[in-house]
Amino acid sequence: MEHADSVDEIESYPKWPKTEWYDFKCVGEQARLAKEMGKVVVFMGDRLNRCAQLKPAMYVRWIEQILIDTISNPEIAKTVFRRITDFYIEYARNTLEAAENNIDIFFTGDDFGEHISFHGGISIQKTMPSGTREDIQNEVKDRAEKLAPDGGYIFCTAHNLQVDTSLENVETLFKAYKEFGKYE
Repeated sequence: MEHADSVDEIESYPKWPKTEWYDFKCVGEQARLAKEMGKVVVFMGDRLNRCAQLKPAMYVRWIEQILIDTISNPEIAKTVFRRITDFYIEYARNTLEAAENNIDIFFTGDDFGEHISFHGGISIQKTMPSGTREDIQNEVKDRAEKLAPDGGYIFCTAHNLQVDTSLENVETLFKAYKEFGKYE
């Protein structure tokens, strides 16, 4: 749908997913068995299926186009997000019903109402494992200046910290969050 230029084209796209394509029966059995073993049951889908709105929109419109749509073609963006959201509301309902109260946490991939928030962006491949104190502070300060104006930025690393990151660098990171991560 990258080249669709009207709401009608978006609405008439023939490949929008349908919950009828999924068999939810296995959810109930898997959730029940996990509960019986004393486990906390978390539903988080898979890489492509996290009850998200933005990631699937990027797949159907491509990253650049859906971001352009939010500014230049907001009705197209709203239609894409509504179609995705409608699907996931039904998908979540079917999943939760099939689980028969055996799901403790239902994980979603992203969430946004009127504004998009960003999180992450502190490098776990370069800055955190091998950066100096100043490198870490500068990266946090840079993210605060570029992503945090008017609120909405969630300070965190690009992914999970790895064993090659020293405790000193983790401590520096949290001190930098405290110093540069204030909204006024």
